[in-house]
Amino acid sequence: MEIDLMRKKSTLLFIFTIILLFRGGEVLADNDSIGKDKKTYIVEAGLNAGTILKFDDEVKQYLHENRQKSYFLSLGYRASVRDTSWSDYAYNYPTLSAGIGFVDAHKIRMFNAENKADYQSRMGNALSFTIAFRRRFWECGNFSADYVLENGIAYNSHSYNPKNDIDNTLIGSRYSVFVGFAAYLNYRLDRFEIGVGPQFNHLSNGGTDRPNKGANMFGLGVKARYYCDDYERGRQFAKPNYDSWKPYFYPDVSFGVGLKSLISAYEHQEAKNPEERSYSNFSVYPTYNVSVDLMYKYTFRYAVGLGVDCSYAPCNNKINDIDRATGVEVRDASPWYVGVSAKHEASYKNLSVNVALGFYLQHQTGYWEHKYEQFYYEFLGVRYRIPKAGGLYAGYHVKAHLGKADQLEFRLGMELGKHKNDKRQ
Repeated sequence: MEIDLMRKKSTLLFIFTIILLFRGGEVLADNDSIGKDKKTYIVEAGLNAGTILKFDDEVKQYLHENRQKSYFLSLGYRASVRDTSWSDYAYNYPTLSAGIGFVDAHKIRMFNAENKADYQSRMGNALSFTIAFRRRFWECGNFSADYVLENGIAYNSHSYNPKNDIDNTLIGSRYSVFVGFAAYLNYRLDRFEIGVGPQFNHLSNGGTDRPNKGANMFGLGVKARYYCDDYERGRQFAKPNYDSWKPYFYPDVSFGVGLKSLISAYEHQEAKNPEERSYSNFSVYPTYNVSVDLMYKYTFRYAVGLGVDCSYAPCNNKINDIDRATGVEVRDASPWYVGVSAKHEASYKNLSVNVALGFYLQHQTGYWEHKYEQFYYEFLGVRYRIPKAGGLYAGYHVKAHLGKADQLEFRLGMELGKHKNDKRQ
């Protein structure tokens, strides 16, 4: 009943949104006050059909039906090719968009015989709100190819519950982080364009609740796009003069507060008989983090560097008691983490995507954390530089171990000694 109701509400919301987007696009396209360098507004809709990927051995055993579909609708804008921005030219005048999506996974069923449930668990559906960056990297006549990076939040209709969804270890909470990657081959006819290509979507709560294996969805996508203004081919004007820009080093200092749940708490409940399990939401604990990096900006788009990452997780003091109660080895978990990491950043104006790969120097954890966490870690996140704030930025990232989320972290930082010509981005 809940799934059907959500599907009906989502359908009505899609219809209402598409009317607003098309109407809004017409108004923006007809606004002469924008001037000759006005942006091109784009309305886009699409769908993809595919499967849930079975990366985990446990998932391979109990995931019995893994077909899913997803739909999306968005409104975006593309900078004019007459814009003098270095980044717009370098990225071939990309499109930024905001949209709504719906993951239809109501057919997915999970069943683990060890839990002795008299029903099959469901993953349920998800409603997402995202922003996307689309870059066209090839164009020949009316044909083109582009890639899309997407990030946002999602609301899930179902999540793990030991009473009625005990085998749903993919989705551990009602709210998730949504990440999407896609590549499309397109054909354009006047203002209309259609595209087809592979698409990967991921849902995860970032380790803020358990279980959290995450849903990794891969399929073939089809999209339709309408340009509210006449289409402009990129890079038809002279290349901007980059000669005044030179590579440089700069320090980057950031502070963060992370949110995480404990693997040991979930495993403690899993050790009980199924009828004795009572928690569907596990406690969320804060962590406190600082990173000091030396970065080298080798183009005005990309920077690479090395850094030291320190974290203090007071919740680790609870792990020893939990492991003792579970009856496993007590490893004297420490709240301190210290690591060194290699980092890379790709920037578009004030937005950037950051990745890191680090190795622990100090990492003493509990029995279950030691089993699931490697000696290395990864960061993947987004940040926004606050204009006219002297290098101040805010953002978030997910910290993971071998792709499995450990915590969701919000960051505030400062890039020192920024180059004066970066304002031309």
